[in-house]
Amino acid sequence: MALNFRSKQWLAGIGLLVCGFVLGVLTAPFVMKDVFHKHDFPPPPPHEIAQIILDRLSDDLNLSEEQVQKIRPTVVQAANKVETLRQSIEPQIRSIFDNQTKEVDQFLTPEQQKLFHKRVKEFHERHEEMEKRRMSPPQ
Repeated sequence: MALNFRSKQWLAGIGLLVCGFVLGVLTAPFVMKDVFHKHDFPPPPPHEIAQIILDRLSDDLNLSEEQVQKIRPTVVQAANKVETLRQSIEPQIRSIFDNQTKEVDQFLTPEQQKLFHKRVKEFHERHEEMEKRRMSPPQ
């Protein structure tokens, strides 16, 4: 049975749709991992934050290079102050999480506690490693 041109168009369209669906299903875990795991990344270091702000201001306000150079010290100073503040409250944040861990712990079975403590330890190790990478000088 020979297919007419219109039937071939429909079959090609359905084939493309199926291929797109399959491709989407196969690639979604990789794409969505980046979307949902951004919390694993710390904020950029102060010098990067300052550069991002300067780039955005320069683009939005059409700043001249002279204006950028005059604004740069103010933006860098602000980024450094924010970083100092962030570091000063880090122990308080750690204390909150430590207290939360103790409170959750009392509702868990011994096996759950073991796994929970393992996960908390992994989180702290990951956080410390990211912080080291974050604060290492730019290459």
